Amino acid sequence: MYYNLLPYVGVNLIKAIITLDSKYKIPTTIGSWAIAIKNTLQSYDCDSEQVFAAADINIQTLGQANIRIALPRMGQLWKNCVIATSDPAFGLTVAKHAFPAMLHSLGPSCVMSQSVKDAIIRLGKYSNVVSDVIKLKIVDKGSLIELQLINCSNSCTPTDESIDAFMAVITSFPARFMGGQPLIEAVYMRRAKPDDITPYIDVFGENIHFDSPNNIIVYCHQALLTRLPNYSAQLTTLCDDNLKQYRIKTGQASFQDRVYQAILKNIVAASLSQLSVAAELNVSISSLQKQLRHDNKNYQYILDSVRKNVAKEYLQSNTMSIVQVAEHLGFTSSSNFSRAFKRWLGVSPATYRKQFIDK
Repeated sequence: MYYNLLPYVGVNLIKAIITLDSKYKIPTTIGSWAIAIKNTLQSYDCDSEQVFAAADINIQTLGQANIRIALPRMGQLWKNCVIATSDPAFGLTVAKHAFPAMLHSLGPSCVMSQSVKDAIIRLGKYSNVVSDVIKLKIVDKGSLIELQLINCSNSCTPTDESIDAFMAVITSFPARFMGGQPLIEAVYMRRAKPDDITPYIDVFGENIHFDSPNNIIVYCHQALLTRLPNYSAQLTTLCDDNLKQYRIKTGQASFQDRVYQAILKNIVAASLSQLSVAAELNVSISSLQKQLRHDNKNYQYILDSVRKNVAKEYLQSNTMSIVQVAEHLGFTSSSNFSRAFKRWLGVSPATYRKQFIDK
C-alpha cells in the first residue's frame, strides 16, 4: 500500500505514517542494515548523508544501540540508492559490505552454530530481529531443504533491493566458513527478471529463477549437516539469550520469550514458581497459562529449556560441582537433575562435562 504512493508524495507520506497512533504498528528493520548501505554508498563515491536525508533518516543516529528504522523509510532509502548509484543490483553489493555482527547477536550465533542447518533454523527462529515483516519458513523435502521468505505484513512490502541483500547475506555467510563447498541447489525470486542477470548468477549461481511466486533458497540437505568450524555451544547459548533480551527491548519479543527471560532472571533469586514469574510479567497465572497455550507451549516446557541451557553453560565452564548446579537450578536433588539432564540431551551431566574437559 505505502510503496504505491511513494513516487507521488515521497517523504511526506512516510512522516505521516510514522506519526500514526501507536495502535497502528509500523513494521521496522534492524538499523545496522543502514550502516551497510552507508558503507556501500561510499564505495560508489556517493554522498551518503544526502541520500539518507532524502529518505528522512538521520545518518548520525545509526550508531545508537538497538536502533530500528521504519520499513517505509528503509524502502525509500533503497530506492534512493538505486537512483544515486545507477545500479539495479545495489542490494547484492550491500551484501558484500555486510558482516555477521551486523545482525546483532544473530550473525555470530549463526556462525557459531553446530552446522549450517542449525544456523538456518536459528535464523528462522529469530528472523524478526532483522525485519518484522519477513518470516523464514523451513520446509524439509528429504534430500533438499527450502528456506522460504514469507511476507507477513498486509500493509508493507519489502523492496526488491532489500530482499536481494537479505538473500545474498543468507547464502554468502555459510559459504565463507565452508571452504567454497556448494550448498545451494536453486534460488527463486519474486522480483522481475533484471535486464542484466550476471550479478545474480555471480552471487546465487546459474540455477536462479525470477518472477517466481515466492522467494526461496533451496539447499542440499546433506551439505547442511557439515559441522561448522567455529561451533561453540556455550557462545551460541549466550547469543540466543542476548537475542531474546534484544527482542524484549525493541518490542519484537513473543510472550514465550518474555517468560523465558523472567525464569532466567528468577533462577538467581531461586524463585521458579509460575506465581513468581507471572508477577514478574505483571499478569495472572491463568493469563500466563492461556498465552502459552496459544503458542502451543506450557510453563514446564520453557522452564526445562531455561534449565537445560543454563546447565550446559555451567557444566562447560567447570566452575560448579554437579550438586551445586542442581541446587542452582532449583532441583531437590542431584539425582533428579541428572535424570532430567539425561532426558534433555541423552547423556549424564558428568559425561557431558567430560566431553568439554577432554577438549
